[in-house]
Amino acid sequence: MLDNAKTRTNDVLNNISGDAVGWIVSIFIVVLILLSVTVAILDTVAELRVQYGALFYQIEVFTLAIFTVEYGLRVWSCTVEERFRSPLSGRLLYILTPIALIDFVAIFPSYITLAVGTTAVDFLILRSVRLLRILRVFKLGRYNDAFETIKNVLSARRGELFVVFFIAGIVIILA
Repeated sequence: MLDNAKTRTNDVLNNISGDAVGWIVSIFIVVLILLSVTVAILDTVAELRVQYGALFYQIEVFTLAIFTVEYGLRVWSCTVEERFRSPLSGRLLYILTPIALIDFVAIFPSYITLAVGTTAVDFLILRSVRLLRILRVFKLGRYNDAFETIKNVLSARRGELFVVFFIAGIVIILA
């Protein structure tokens, strides 16, 4: 019974079966990602933060709860896949996959922000951590084949891209 629940959860979260529930969950998560990223961007505007700060906070807590549950369910149900079959080492291996790391990095900054509080002194580091919430947009890669193409291109040309970013960094520092 528990294995059936894990399999069904994994199927729905990864939209493997392509049924209505999987599509609804996928669309719901994509909408939440877009909402969360929009709120994270709008929250950087001081006037909007003053006027809508409470609403932004409520949306942040709601999306954080959903993303945390989604992440937990993904870790719990990953053992249905052959490469993650082992209950402990399989889950640890899953947690270290790029897509799981993106999921983790997308929710972790929100926990830091909530722990420190929005009324705390707005240090540059705290502001940077809050901006990391925008990384949730990378969660969309799970739902679009175009992101897979981009990932392949970035992987194939990582050496050239490193040189470009290195030179760009030097130019920015000099400017």
